[in-house]
Amino acid sequence: MAIETTTKLTNLQLEVLKLFGRNVSDNELLDIKRLIGQYFAEKASDRADRIAEEKGYTNETFENWLSDPKQ
Repeated sequence: MAIETTTKLTNLQLEVLKLFGRNVSDNELLDIKRLIGQYFAEKASDRADRIAEEKGYTNETFENWLSDPKQ
């Protein structure tokens, strides 16, 4: 007896499926992957900046962490 599982797609997955419903060249696909990667990298960087600001971290804080031999 086979077990049936259903997984609901997220809104992002649905949009990606719509986008890739048409054929694109390998170069276009690579460009799209880069754009998506840049988008999420920017979101992560913005979040890290907000957290650093909330915690009162400065560039000096990060430099101290990087130069700490215990790290």
